[in-house]
Amino acid sequence: MIQIQKSDWNEVASNIHLCTIPLSVNDIEKAGGIFFVECEEQGLGTCYAAYLQQGDSMCHLMGYMDKNSNELGIAVYMRSFEPSPEFLLGCICDFLGLEQSNLEDVNDELSPPEWNVYRLDDNNNKVEMQRFHDKTVAEYFRTMYEERKHKQTYTVESNR
Repeated sequence: MIQIQKSDWNEVASNIHLCTIPLSVNDIEKAGGIFFVECEEQGLGTCYAAYLQQGDSMCHLMGYMDKNSNELGIAVYMRSFEPSPEFLLGCICDFLGLEQSNLEDVNDELSPPEWNVYRLDDNNNKVEMQRFHDKTVAEYFRTMYEERKHKQTYTVESNR
């Protein structure tokens, strides 16, 4: 996995909690050679964030404890359209030298995204725009495109 900048995190809606890593910010910085950036979260105060990528998969790590604290627990978030949550979870474990059984609060839904947003153009060509894990997010994405006043029609469909 490589560290990326926050500006590379291309989330279009709301990220999804993937798991909690039972390590501190300092532990992860030492084990993975990554650097957490200090940030302010409304209602939470100072937090520490890092963004990682492996191929097409990305995750956002967030530490809510003081950086020098020995308290454990780094929240890991995936994008609302993460193509392979299970692959991402394995990459995180490999990167940090952890077993999946050591992770906490692992998301029960690790399958690929179920909800597809399609565009139907003037020639009746159906083109997949994006896939999402949550139908509400897919509907929101569809609405954003429709508000652009293009002539195309957008639909949301389950791929299951």
